[in-house]
Amino acid sequence: MILIGKTSKIERINLGASLSNIYNLDDEQTLFNKRYLKSASIKSSMLFRSKTLTKISSGEVTMAIRKWKRPTVKQGGTLITGAGMLRIDSVEEILLADISDTDLKKSGYTQREHLLENIHNKKEGIIYKICFHLEGEDPRIALRQNSNISEEEFQLILTKLTRMDKYSKRGAWTVQILNVIEMNPERLAQELANEMGVEKSWFKPNVRKLKKLGLTISHSIGYSISPRGNTYLKMYRRRN
Repeated sequence: MILIGKTSKIERINLGASLSNIYNLDDEQTLFNKRYLKSASIKSSMLFRSKTLTKISSGEVTMAIRKWKRPTVKQGGTLITGAGMLRIDSVEEILLADISDTDLKKSGYTQREHLLENIHNKKEGIIYKICFHLEGEDPRIALRQNSNISEEEFQLILTKLTRMDKYSKRGAWTVQILNVIEMNPERLAQELANEMGVEKSWFKPNVRKLKKLGLTISHSIGYSISPRGNTYLKMYRRRN
């Protein structure tokens, strides 16, 4: 799950009545793309298993229980997940003994033992109860399908990727990953990591950074370059 800014900077964007209204208007979509790129943080936040995401989509799961040294989400903020965009309704400290059976069900747990195992796997931290609701579609879906990239948008993407390369201990990697995915669509992440000579544990989080910018698409197996990513690569190659 991806957090849009530590304090939900996407809230500053005037989305209008609904996200779908923006997606149907090319000029407003371009404005959304620019602001999204400027505000999008690459840091990860709460992650959910695929089964839990399905339950979030159906409305069965509306809560998460986490053990953190400090909260990674804020009340009123938003989270991007595989189920869509979540609005954080509340973030409260809670004692383990105060977690009710209803809390367990709303968090997607079928057995208390599973929660205890997850909690005790983390030695340090405070237990938090996070309540949320599904607010809309994942804005990355519309973003990755939009292949119309203006020069300004191209420069925003390039700036972000250049910054990632600059501060990486491994050196430049962003275009390298895009090239590997382009040449090897829907192949296992381990195989792609081997192609680059890196660990899968390093490869997958960095692909997620590119996905956040709408450049890649995740599949049940592997990845592919999005329509937006294809346009970016063409523009990039014309300049290099």
